[in-house]
Amino acid sequence: MTTDKNTQRGASSAPSDQIGKVFIVVGEDVRKCLICDGVFTKQGSAAHADAVCHPPNGNSELDGENHHANR
Repeated sequence: MTTDKNTQRGASSAPSDQIGKVFIVVGEDVRKCLICDGVFTKQGSAAHADAVCHPPNGNSELDGENHHANR
């Protein structure tokens, strides 16, 4: 008999933590990336989850009046 990681979980085990991007749902099939503010379809957001993205220009904590960022 073979098992995979899904069948090895017991009923009392909690799901493990996952690290990744956070998206908010803005429509029936539309997700917004909270990092770059990009808007994607459900399938597009799944692909974007593995892509490198950055905050939009002017939306970074390193911009503006933060003089202590480079200590």
